[in-house]
Amino acid sequence: MRIQGNKEKIIYYHCYHTDNKEHGVAYWSRANGWMFMAQADLLTYLPKNHPMRAKVMKNFQMQASGIARYQGKNGLWHQVLDKVDSYEEITGTAMFVFGIARGVKNGWLHPDFIYVAEQGLKGIMSKISPEGDVTSICIGTGIMPSVQYYYNRPTQENDPMGEGPVLRALVEMINAPRYTEIRAEDKYDEIGKKK
Repeated sequence: MRIQGNKEKIIYYHCYHTDNKEHGVAYWSRANGWMFMAQADLLTYLPKNHPMRAKVMKNFQMQASGIARYQGKNGLWHQVLDKVDSYEEITGTAMFVFGIARGVKNGWLHPDFIYVAEQGLKGIMSKISPEGDVTSICIGTGIMPSVQYYYNRPTQENDPMGEGPVLRALVEMINAPRYTEIRAEDKYDEIGKKK
């Protein structure tokens, strides 16, 4: 399995151009979301003894770490993950919440990652109107050689490509463990102890 992403940011570009061997220009949220959600689904059903399981698991865990770095202050992720001046988008956020919750519940991710999912859930809820309309869904987006293209994508309400991931995230969070903070001073006695 070859990772076609940024090894420092640990997230994926929207595309890889096989003709000229170049990465796309944007770390589009929903493209990363599809990858992350698909890996969570694959790990759920891939046999434990499958020869590729360890590589898929490593990739899933690396992407989870990358995704967590780009969560915004409102719990949502931006349309272009590494561009905080791009708008907050619900679809990628929902896919990340789903994948992280599934990962924590199955022991693929450290339990503290559930904090990331909980904050994401709060963000999702802020983008659902009192009438139940799902807002801030980026419209379908093709591949373009301009980051500006991703900034300018309009949003819509109640589109299945946004509603589906939101429903999956909500269902996955129903029985997810809750984050419990451990005070730092409660761990001081463990500093310097050999494992």
